[in-house]
Amino acid sequence: MLLVAAAAYVTMWLVSPHRGRRGAIRVTLGERASADEVAVALYRAGALDRPWLFSWALTMTGVSERIPRRTLLLRDDVSPRTLLRAIASGGALLRVTIPEGYTRFEVAQRLAREGVISSEDAFVTATEDRALLARLSIHADSCEGYLFPDTYDLYPESTSDEIIERMVRNFRRRWEDAKRRAAITDPRLARLALDDQSLIVLASMIEEEAGTPEDRPAISSVFVNRLTRPDFVPRLIQSDPTVVYGCRVARPPSCADAPRTGRIPITRAMLEDSANPFNTYRHEGLPRNAVSNPGRASLEAALRPATTDALYFVAMGNGRSAFANTLAEHNANVQRYLRGRGR
Repeated sequence: MLLVAAAAYVTMWLVSPHRGRRGAIRVTLGERASADEVAVALYRAGALDRPWLFSWALTMTGVSERIPRRTLLLRDDVSPRTLLRAIASGGALLRVTIPEGYTRFEVAQRLAREGVISSEDAFVTATEDRALLARLSIHADSCEGYLFPDTYDLYPESTSDEIIERMVRNFRRRWEDAKRRAAITDPRLARLALDDQSLIVLASMIEEEAGTPEDRPAISSVFVNRLTRPDFVPRLIQSDPTVVYGCRVARPPSCADAPRTGRIPITRAMLEDSANPFNTYRHEGLPRNAVSNPGRASLEAALRPATTDALYFVAMGNGRSAFANTLAEHNANVQRYLRGRGR
């Protein structure tokens, strides 16, 4: 009975997730690390309790004979069994989720926080590498827009190029699938004759402006109407997120000290700054590059805008937007929804 109880205890311990800080840890092993030394190192890193039991498990499963002689990238919130498998496979796979609408700067920040990369700046620099962009057939100044938001199991110590290439391959699959389903017939899009790069830029703007999936096609319609309606001139899209993105990458005078991540409050000076190449209040048409990495719903909305006459929209404060066909209607919506919130 004691043996049965002990076996049950060990089994339960092996499969129970450890109560860590839900973050990545980095453990460097010596040239001839023993099972005991590995267990103690993981214990000190906060990845497990009962290091003596984990040392025994390493030995009994034979994993102690395959301990990598290098740095391990692991998580501190997984079960001992998962740790055993990770060590046996060479150091772990880290599961990282990239949310829709993240910029490449936020992607780099998330990857660094999860322990996948050691340098945010190196990743950002890689997203702008001309040779890599050419290899990936990206006709833009960066990979912005092509780092598809998804959940990835990433190999430890992968290079920035490897991660970017994987995310872009994922994007290509999703994008081609979206185009097949859309079968573009909208006469406005046909008139604009937008190439893939321009459609991806449009999708990134939709991603940034939409508070709910339901509003994405209507927001797409507003942008397309502004670009195609003969009575709407100059063709200024007037999207705040484009201004913010320009503050992050171009550093125009109105926002020279803007951070690469985090909130940037919009000012009148920013809206009037023509030195910002992403300022759609001052420059007609779409920006050259995407302003975030859009998800599937925004890609589909760019390909299939709603059929509306709307030229304006304003956030209502509940995640939805109020749309208007005329400036007078829009001003009334602004008075109702925006002024009341103190902006």
